[in-house]
Amino acid sequence: MDNIRVTPESSEHKGASSEQDVECQMQKCKTVLMDLKNVLSAVEGVDKDDIREWLDQNTELLEQTDSNSDSRKTYIAVIGATGVGKSSLLNALLDEEDLLPSCSMRVCTASVVEVSYNTENQKYEADVEFLTEQEWYTELEALINDLKDTSGNLEEHRPDSDTEAAVAFSRVVAVYGKIAEVEELKQLQDVTRYLGKTVHITEEEVTEFCNEIERFIESSVDSSQSGRGGQYWPIVKCVRLCIPRADVLRSGAVLVDLPGVTDSNPARDSLAKEYLKTCDAIWIVSSITRAADDKTAEDILNKSLRTRLYMDGQYGRIAFICTKTDMYSVKEICRKLPLREKIHPLESKNAVLRKKINQNLNKSKQSHSQDKINELQSKIRFNQQAIALKCIKARNTYSKQQIRQNFRRGLQEIQRVPNKGIDSHGDDDDGNDDNEDDDNDNDDDDDDEISFTSEDIFLGASSEKNRKLHVFSVSAMDYLKLLGKLETEGQPQIFNCLKDTEIPALKDFTIKTAMKKRKLAEKKVIRSVASFISHVVTYLMNHSSQDEAFQEQIREPVEFCLSNVREMMQEAVTECSSNVEESISFLIQIIHSGVEDAIAACEKTARSWGSQGITPGKYPFHTIKAVCVRQGLYSSGIFGTIDFNEELTQPILNSMVTDWDNFFSNDLPRYQNRFKTEVLQKLNIFFIDVMNRLYRMKKSTEAVEKIQRQQMKAAELEVGYTSYDTKTLHRKKN
Repeated sequence: MDNIRVTPESSEHKGASSEQDVECQMQKCKTVLMDLKNVLSAVEGVDKDDIREWLDQNTELLEQTDSNSDSRKTYIAVIGATGVGKSSLLNALLDEEDLLPSCSMRVCTASVVEVSYNTENQKYEADVEFLTEQEWYTELEALINDLKDTSGNLEEHRPDSDTEAAVAFSRVVAVYGKIAEVEELKQLQDVTRYLGKTVHITEEEVTEFCNEIERFIESSVDSSQSGRGGQYWPIVKCVRLCIPRADVLRSGAVLVDLPGVTDSNPARDSLAKEYLKTCDAIWIVSSITRAADDKTAEDILNKSLRTRLYMDGQYGRIAFICTKTDMYSVKEICRKLPLREKIHPLESKNAVLRKKINQNLNKSKQSHSQDKINELQSKIRFNQQAIALKCIKARNTYSKQQIRQNFRRGLQEIQRVPNKGIDSHGDDDDGNDDNEDDDNDNDDDDDDEISFTSEDIFLGASSEKNRKLHVFSVSAMDYLKLLGKLETEGQPQIFNCLKDTEIPALKDFTIKTAMKKRKLAEKKVIRSVASFISHVVTYLMNHSSQDEAFQEQIREPVEFCLSNVREMMQEAVTECSSNVEESISFLIQIIHSGVEDAIAACEKTARSWGSQGITPGKYPFHTIKAVCVRQGLYSSGIFGTIDFNEELTQPILNSMVTDWDNFFSNDLPRYQNRFKTEVLQKLNIFFIDVMNRLYRMKKSTEAVEKIQRQQMKAAELEVGYTSYDTKTLHRKKN
């Protein structure tokens, strides 16, 4: 046992400062646990049940030190509308030219794609998980239903592209190559033979790997138009990629490309929503051309989803990524922003240069004159690029300010929802802080913006109300071109250094976010290992140093004191449970009130969906039919996400949102801290009682004092992690 020197006190380290430090700390824990496992396997004279229990705990802790443990991964959900450049963004972050398919001519990513670091080898690997037969055939019935007319007959011709039937047609034809009744289509199993299976792909070269996975990830409009069928994307549930040599993923970041917050397939929709619940961060991706539009965030995160993220404590983990910043119009930017004074000197220089070119053109066509013209034209292009860069940077800064203001207003909207309980947290916000910190938009330089503690990371949304939203304006295309990739696409459009593309800043942000989560997990593991080893070592040392006669003498006072421990601890449990139950009862009352509001509003809400006489409704008949066939949840190609269930239950969420957040952010932590204090006080009373009785028996209390010091520390950590796990449970299981 001499080689095991870990104690709870020694676990109060400063934490790892880098990925290498984290791995070093985990490797030390693993070595100590393996040593302890060997000791336990060889120890004699100890109850076998105790040994078995310790070995089980040892195995569980060893699993937590594994670099592939979920507790050490940081899941980042990437969401955005079709065509905003999510796949190109992820390719740039991975320093890969075309790992994920991206194409402006068609919808590309059709399923959930999870990208993580390959810790096992230097190969590109993928697991393609398909829908089950029940999941696909349930969707197929709904799709065929969409293709039937009011008489129930199939319309086998291609529907108009602006109808709901067009989406159904493209999915069915992509798989089967034709339209027919469900029973007939079930007989065609060239593609559907993969239902319920997972296909593993391994390649050493990225080109071959891309060719293999593309057919599972990419959805092509061409496939449905050709009528050939044989496409896999409609029946793929999730694709999990493991990538080597991706520095941005090395610290444990896992990028999850979600094709839509609501997918027309219930299984993929459920998976996407589960990722949003359990992820550690959410990136909203939008093209820079409409990133500052008030409706951008609303289109991606509807009010119901924003409310749920707020209640789940996720609202403070959102970042905004503006893509395609290399696309610009100087005229359009100058029309919206006061930039004329800044770019006028450069425009004047270009005017002078053009006059010189005209003068040279009027001269004789000698070679030196042409060289002079070329030189002047080069200077004009240089000035034009400088003008464009000034305009782009100004537009990016403006967009960041607008996005932060819109985001802050969205948060205030949620907080100011009228409720019948505790006052809204947002009442002190009068909108005067809209420009707070907007002058400094260098997100990559603001290291303190992501300096949160282990406690901060699990606080409720209200505590993060004033946190500055991270916004990045990136150019994936120019970044990859500057790296020497995408050679067929020509030179960079506008940026001439990697930093200006902001991809390096986004990478740095990703790594730091992952390291925060990883160091927190590392700290918990080290403390748990130290507490476990301390407990085992103390037991074995005391067991070997005390003879049976001495143990028998102290058994009676210890057991007497232990008989009172349950009653003492029950008092603390009862008080904490009573406080929690009282708060939950209050929440239930609020929910009941919201149910009454929902009942009162449901008829008006439902009537708004369809036409009423000459008054047009929100949706045509075929769209309402498609929604109802799918139990109220449908992703329309025309109207976007439609969720009748959420519309009907929105009054319930409105009624409870602020009180819910107050309970998990304020009340519950307060109850837990009080419970922790009382438990430690009562445990200390137990040890004092034991030592007093031993003192009266004239027995040494040295061993008990040592156990007291170690077990009080271990108990403090254990109760502290109960609070930690409760916060995690609120976020992951809400």
